[in-house]
Amino acid sequence: SDPRVTNLEGLNARYLEPEDYNDEPFDFLVSDVSFISLKLALAPALEQAEPGAHCLLLVKPQFEAGREAISKAGLLKEPETAPLVAAELERWLAEDMGWTSLGLIPSPISGGDGNEEFLLAGVKPLGADHDEDGGDSEDMDLGDDIEGDEA
Repeated sequence: SDPRVTNLEGLNARYLEPEDYNDEPFDFLVSDVSFISLKLALAPALEQAEPGAHCLLLVKPQFEAGREAISKAGLLKEPETAPLVAAELERWLAEDMGWTSLGLIPSPISGGDGNEEFLLAGVKPLGADHDEDGGDSEDMDLGDDIEGDEA
């Protein structure tokens, strides 16, 4: 195992505290959660990440859209709304959490149940006296985002 990686599998991320990761600063966050919105699960980790930190998030629209948008089988009733649901999560990351989006793309792998999933990358700004993306965004260019704009 890599000593730079802290696996917090099994921890309820909604209640993440610095002592859960030994008060060590972290600069990269990867998430693949199910049955909960990323907005609920990741807010503490995104807030506690070091300025300049990067994230790579697997967006599962069926867990972001709300119960009324999901069939009994767990699929989006209107699958064509998946990109819009994912784009709302990208907006949340930037506007509500204060991160800079580096791009939102369809995942090359479909969810196990057939739902379309997305990859969202971001960087936490260093601050007003530094460039907005922490200076490393070219390392995580995801190409064109969902709506076809440049990432």
